[in-house]
Amino acid sequence: MNVNKTEILNFKQVQQLLGVSQSYLYKCTSQGKIPCYRPTKGKLFFKKEEVMEWIESNLGTDQLISKLN
Repeated sequence: MNVNKTEILNFKQVQQLLGVSQSYLYKCTSQGKIPCYRPTKGKLFFKKEEVMEWIESNLGTDQLISKLN
């Protein structure tokens, strides 16, 4: 049986991964600057693979910070 084992990160984990404040990450998610999911109109969740791809696509340039700003 091949079960999709997508690793899901919570808000705090992504905040620590990016090294940003809670309010700043909320701002980025509300503006659609970083991929996230809110399945129950409550807590935010993130697919680790998508967050890592998003980070990698912005490394090597100053776009990571400008994407968040």
